[in-house]
Amino acid sequence: MIDALEAFSRREEGWIQALNKDDYTDAVIQGVEAVSKAMESYNLLEHLSCDYYSKLAVTGKKLLEMKLDSIVKETIADFSKGLPPSYAYSMLEPIMNGKARGDVKRELNKSLAILAMKREKKEEKEYLDLEESKMETVKCVRTSISLEQLFKLDNDLLEEYDLYVKEGMVEFDKNTIVYLDDPLDVDDDTEDEIYPNFAQEHDLQWLFSGQVINDIIVNTQHQLPNPTVKDYIKNLIYYNENDCFFTFK
Repeated sequence: MIDALEAFSRREEGWIQALNKDDYTDAVIQGVEAVSKAMESYNLLEHLSCDYYSKLAVTGKKLLEMKLDSIVKETIADFSKGLPPSYAYSMLEPIMNGKARGDVKRELNKSLAILAMKREKKEEKEYLDLEESKMETVKCVRTSISLEQLFKLDNDLLEEYDLYVKEGMVEFDKNTIVYLDDPLDVDDDTEDEIYPNFAQEHDLQWLFSGQVINDIIVNTQHQLPNPTVKDYIKNLIYYNENDCFFTFK
């Protein structure tokens, strides 16, 4: 249906070009309404790729730029509220900024209000997800966690802490216990390393900075499309022994 609607916007078929204005207008409206109905009845939005969102935005924009009856523009303005906001705003550009009048303007304003709410909810969800991620990470700071848990934590937040292990730790697997604590400090006069209080109290040994952990994660993901915990640990062990990353075959 989306491809057919695009064909109408481009007037690609000879029979489309042969339609009179009224029949062409009706066909466009039916096409937009058909996609809209599919979006509502079959949750089409959940299955579309970004390519199709882009195609819908470009197609709708092109139709709005054409000299068609205002009912077409009303239909497209109504349809746009079903799209993700960024694509919808791109589609509606030709009738925004005071270019819409009458019923088209009223329909546009309704859609813009809904899109603004959707964008606000999306931003709120992203914020809450980030806060939840931070809370989960904080729960793992200055307490025992496994290497498997470590590699599931938020990458950005890992950079705030360093990785510590028990004195004499030489073997690593997914169940190996590690600790996140504040980064090492350095005495300005003696240049001696100063361990944070928790690490000192629990006889911990510094292993890596948070930046190195992130680098190991990013390097592994760069080499493998779907790395496992074992892959991350293999890279960590190799880096610990060789001061460089493991090359996956």
